[in-house]
Amino acid sequence: MPTIPTLGHNKHLNLKFISCLSVALGLCACQPSASPPPNASSTASATNALPSVSLEKMSKAERDTLIAQLMRTAFAEKYNPKLGGARVDLRNHEEGSARSLYELSPTDIFLLPDQQILLVANAQGVEDNGEIVVSHASSGLLNLLWFGAGEKPGTWKVNKRAENIAMLGSHGMFGRAQLSTFADKQSMLTVESGGTWQGYTVSQLNLFHITNQAAQGLGSVLIHSDSEGGCVEETEHCWNISAAWKFVPSQAGNLPDLQLTISGVDENMPEDSTGGATGGPAGREERQPATRLSQNVTGSARYGVKDGKYVLIQGENIVPSL
Repeated sequence: MPTIPTLGHNKHLNLKFISCLSVALGLCACQPSASPPPNASSTASATNALPSVSLEKMSKAERDTLIAQLMRTAFAEKYNPKLGGARVDLRNHEEGSARSLYELSPTDIFLLPDQQILLVANAQGVEDNGEIVVSHASSGLLNLLWFGAGEKPGTWKVNKRAENIAMLGSHGMFGRAQLSTFADKQSMLTVESGGTWQGYTVSQLNLFHITNQAAQGLGSVLIHSDSEGGCVEETEHCWNISAAWKFVPSQAGNLPDLQLTISGVDENMPEDSTGGATGGPAGREERQPATRLSQNVTGSARYGVKDGKYVLIQGENIVPSL
């Protein structure tokens, strides 16, 4: 699979987040204060005076500790730390007005420009017998939770939940999520999804504009395709093509454009695919299958937001679709 470049790193936490992280991770001893909350100007001054803390500099153990604390805040006793998930009622992804039982597991956390923490989680349906619904055709369900600092140091509160907003991936799971932020405090959540069907693999980049405790889906773009699982000697066409991506300033509008740089290998049988003759039994000739001709391919494509979706505005996306 292609290596996706990391763009738009998380920014520093504010004062209340620093206090929460310090207590949660045992980095310092903090006592609740009986004095009234500081006003905005004093908070800003105190924040500037403290050492900076960022999610990206945390160790895996520290991130796991924080994620567990956020899950306990959101789901209380329904969160099972041994299994790392919570079995909870969520909005039914097929019938929005109904509630159904799902197994929800956190996948990552990100710091937003407004200093909230965004928790990304995957949900899978639960059958009547208690078994999780997992099949080749089942997708993962994208869930988002916004967290702010609680009233007491070391505590959190859930500001907003977005339940089962997209069906992505296969075998009940979607791929890596990433948050990109920009100079104007715009945020874009990208989630990889895809799967393998009969030996053919495809991957997409799904894009969500995060703003005002909401997520707006902006469509998906194909970023990888290969036929490695279905490519045998007599197969006429085989390929393995991927796109590296990055956000670039928009040619029109506020949201950035998406630039793809595409490369890979494409193989095809020559026009005369009868192959060479070899001696066969009883003097008959047998034909060996021809060898596919391999060609390196490159390309580029640029997408921009139009009518609420990313659409191709320049070049061509030569990543094959199935």
